[in-house]
Amino acid sequence: MRTRVLHSQELAGDVRDIRPIRFCLVFPHESLSIPVMRHVLGDTLGRLGLDEGCISDLLLAVTEACTNVLRHAGPGHRYEVVAEVARNRVVLHGAPSAPAPAPGPARRTARPPGQDH
Repeated sequence: MRTRVLHSQELAGDVRDIRPIRFCLVFPHESLSIPVMRHVLGDTLGRLGLDEGCISDLLLAVTEACTNVLRHAGPGHRYEVVAEVARNRVVLHGAPSAPAPAPGPARRTARPPGQDH
């Protein structure tokens, strides 16, 4: 399950000339992470120059999207929110993270004594 949220707004002040910014937030697959995600994402978007109305709209949509990910994506360890902020648009993606590969046993190759090949 992948969700995308798009919002257009001209950014205020000196951030109009910024290059597009992309960042990813990764959270544990549990409902207590939703308020943390809202807080971190809201503060970050505010510091990038988005107005409160835009941030409020985005947080509402991404909260619903991430809640759906937690409900319907099946078991998992994490989910992620990827944000792309440009001069006049914000795109948010919410999706379960691919599970990290399980660490395998350490491989060690030993040769029997006396074998040089």
